[in-house]
Order: sequence, then C-alpha cells, then structure tokens
Amino acid sequence: MLEDKILLFLETARRQSLNRAADAMGIEQDEAEEMIRALERRLNLKLFSEFQGKKRLTRLGEKFYHGCNRLEEMANELLEEMDYTPVPQIQIGFTGTRDNQGIIDLVSQYKSQNSQVTFTFRKEDIPGLKNALVGGDVDIVFGLRSAFDEDPELKMVDLFEYPLCLIVPKDHPFEKKKKIAVEDLQNENIVVLDRRQAVTFFVDPLVACGLKRGGAAWQSKARSLDDLIKTVRLANGVGLAVKENLDHDRLKDEKFTLIDLKFPYAAIVRDPEERPEIINFVEAAVEYFLPEAAKERAKKAEKRAKKGGKSSE
Repeated sequence: MLEDKILLFLETARRQSLNRAADAMGIEQDEAEEMIRALERRLNLKLFSEFQGKKRLTRLGEKFYHGCNRLEEMANELLEEMDYTPVPQIQIGFTGTRDNQGIIDLVSQYKSQNSQVTFTFRKEDIPGLKNALVGGDVDIVFGLRSAFDEDPELKMVDLFEYPLCLIVPKDHPFEKKKKIAVEDLQNENIVVLDRRQAVTFFVDPLVACGLKRGGAAWQSKARSLDDLIKTVRLANGVGLAVKENLDHDRLKDEKFTLIDLKFPYAAIVRDPEERPEIINFVEAAVEYFLPEAAKERAKKAEKRAKKGGKSSE
C-alpha cells in the first residue's frame, strides 16, 4: 500500500545497504539509486550518509523513518483486517430443547464436520420466533409447519412428519372415519398424555393440532398410559399423544383404535435466503431427518438405553 520508493527507503535503513535492499526487492541497482534520489528531492532533505561502507540515517532521515515505519505497520494491520473472514454464525430459534431435541443432536453432528461454524440459540414462543426471524434476530427457526402462518417473507423446508396418534375407544364416531381433520377435534373431550412420558422428541399435541388450550370441549392431562385409558373412557373422549410414546399392543388389547395424525416439522428461514452457511445447514437438516438416518439413530439410542439398563442393575 506504500509507494515502492518508501518501501525501498525502509528496507535500506534496516539493512544499512542500498544494494542489499534493492536485491531483496528485486530492483536494479541504478533504478534503486534513482528512487532514493527522487525521494530526497521530493522531501528536500538528505536521508542517508555513508559511514564505513554502510548507509546511516541522518537526523531528519531517522525522523522520516519512524513515521514511515508506523505507516507500514498501520497498512499491514489494515490489510490483515480486510483479509479477515468472519466466523460463520447461525442463530437458531425454537420453543425449547425438550420440544426440539433432534435439533440439538443435528447441531452437534454438523459442528463435528464444520468446526468453523458457531451457533447461538434463542428460546421463545411461536409469535416471538416469527417476529425474530422476520426482523433478522434469528437466522432459522425449527418447528411444526402448522404453528406458522404462510408468510411470503418466510420459506419452509419440511424435514419429517411429526407422528401424533389419536386414541379412539370402541364405538366412537371417529373409529370408522378414514381421515380426521383438526376441525373434528374442536368439540371433543381430549385427554393428552403428559410430556414426561415422551421418549426422544416432544411437541405439545394440542399445539401440533393447532388447538388452543381450552379451545376443545374439555381437556385433561394423563400422567401415564393407564391414566389416559381410564380418563378417555370416563370422559367419553379421545386420547392424543406422540405415536412413539405409546404401547400399541396394550391399546389394541384394550379395544382402542389408533388413528395417525401427521404434521410436517420444518426448518423456516427468510425468503430469499442467500447466505451459504444457512443454505448448507438447512440441507444438512434435510439429510439428517431422512427416514434411513432417523432409523439408524433410533437403533443407536436403543443400544445406549439397553447398556444403561444393564449398568444400573
């Protein structure tokens, strides 16, 4: 960034030799001598004196040297700063770690292969996350598609179908229905299995269905599967739970019909999103939640659980 004759002057002062400075910079000797003379004419002062075959700075030359040296340091610092590549940072918004445990695992796996990327997390309710995403306070939000309104400013990438299950007693009108709509649940007595029964992943079933608490005819929370069975029968209602948390054989023995309710779980980003780190992470999320990958993780989790059970015996 400094002129070549300034750089030659600095190199000559440090080496105390114009010839060695010229060689180091790849400049012909005659050209180097003319560059120094041109600099002295421009400053109207003598920069060097000869002593025992070495170039010595004059008093004013020394003053000029210190000033040029500071300029060189500043120029190098600026070059380093301009060449600095910021560490990619991804800000994730979600409703909580328990509700989105798969995302914590996804981030951990992604960082093991992309150590240069850093992550921050923001826990908030759905309306707050929408505002944070649109406002640029978070880069990506994970949650059920049903919890987010279709918004032209947002883009949704479905990752998997979140499997809820409706537990219907014998002779209930839902038993023979091929498909249950959310609207069908508005006037039902609903019993929800408590989140403490969740195995690996939990989203409030009422939220997943788009139902507000108190919005159905009647709602109750069951602490166990036994409690859910009894309460559904007493209330002449239906049960609602995450499918993987249920003992399907037990429920069939108890003459219950299980009806699948699936809701897309998605990654939500601003539209358009052009930053490569966000695009790459969304692609990694899609791959992470592929059915084959999910089955493999489930097997590993089952093995870890069995080992843990043996060690506690």
